[in-house]
Amino acid sequence: MQIEDLDQRLERLTAALAHLLAGEFDAIPITPSVVDDLLGRVEQTVQHLVMDIKTVTLANRDKEAVLLLQQQHLEQQVRELAARAET
Repeated sequence: MQIEDLDQRLERLTAALAHLLAGEFDAIPITPSVVDDLLGRVEQTVQHLVMDIKTVTLANRDKEAVLLLQQQHLEQQVRELAARAET
C-alpha cells in the first residue's frame, strides 16, 4: 500500500509533535478531515491528543488563576490579622 504525499504528511506530523512538546498548541493546525489510511489514523489520533491536552491545559490555567486569587486574598487576611494583633 502506497501512502500519498508521505513526505509532506510526515513533516506535518513531525511539526505537530514538536509544537505539542513545546506547548505551542495554537501553532498546530487541526485538519477537519484526514486521509483514510494507516498514517491518516495516526494523524487523527495526534489531533485528538492535541485537543485533549489543550483542553486540560486551559482548564489548569483557569484553576491556577483562581488559586492565585485565593492565595492573594488569604495573604491580605493574614496581613490584616497581623495588623490587628499588633494594636
